[in-house]
Amino acid sequence: MHLPEPTATACVEFLYGPLAAEPHRVGAPLRAPFEGLYRARRGEYRVRYRIDEDDARTVTVLDISRRRDAYR
Repeated sequence: MHLPEPTATACVEFLYGPLAAEPHRVGAPLRAPFEGLYRARRGEYRVRYRIDEDDARTVTVLDISRRRDAYR
């Protein structure tokens, strides 16, 4: 999937800014069947990620997708 340039720019700024600084604060935990994952909104897109609880500084971004496709 190709992200529109403004969305891609906003996502990169988010990933290296607020998400890197405080991953628990900027996102919301997801419920089953996505338990253990977090999501953050960037316009109509969702960033889904996992926080390594053993090392809270390690964040793995799983995908960036439109909201209508993110949870299917």
